Amino acid sequence: MRSKLIFFVVTGSIFLYSASSAEALGPMSEYCRAVETQLKKTCKPSPEFGKGAGIDVEVDASGKIDAVRVSKFNEGQQAGLEPAMAILKTVPKIIAPPASAPKPLWLLVEFGDNLEDFDVGWRDVDYAGYMQNVQSKVKSCWNPPRKAPTNRCALAFRIHDDGRISDLRLATKSGINEVDQAALAAATRAAPFPALPDGSPEHVFILFSLDFNQHTRRF
Repeated sequence: MRSKLIFFVVTGSIFLYSASSAEALGPMSEYCRAVETQLKKTCKPSPEFGKGAGIDVEVDASGKIDAVRVSKFNEGQQAGLEPAMAILKTVPKIIAPPASAPKPLWLLVEFGDNLEDFDVGWRDVDYAGYMQNVQSKVKSCWNPPRKAPTNRCALAFRIHDDGRISDLRLATKSGINEVDQAALAAATRAAPFPALPDGSPEHVFILFSLDFNQHTRRF
């Protein structure tokens, strides 16, 4: 299942790219899960549904779909976008959003490897504060070896909506095993993180870059 991708470097920059059930989901998350279930039951499959397609859907207060367009978070091939949008256009109305939902309300539907495998989330979730928290937790657990030369490695992992992580791996190796293992250990010790912000998809995918020279311990 696809998910919003979030990339940032531990030195500070944050760049937004775009399944389990957490306890006590917020109203927007509960709504997005309900819409996801509805779409999986009602959308008609297509052999070219658009793997990796990210589609923005505007929903009015009654659940009527007012607009369907390619999302800025889209990762799909251009050829797959029209089939993906055509699938969503077959659903004129979805579950009405909660009264507290923003107006206009835009949802982000991200297609996966098949029609049953897509995520629905609130397109305009603000991740800035959340990711600063994640960054701080990982940074506090980052303890690279003292004498390793300046280098960088990158971690990849999913954060589920209840804050737990999965699929932790090295996206980019530093070339120094001790540094790489220290990076993996930092993410493991920092987890679990707080629950994802209300309206998030069921999980987000993180690319986390660690610069050794920026976080050498002081002696």
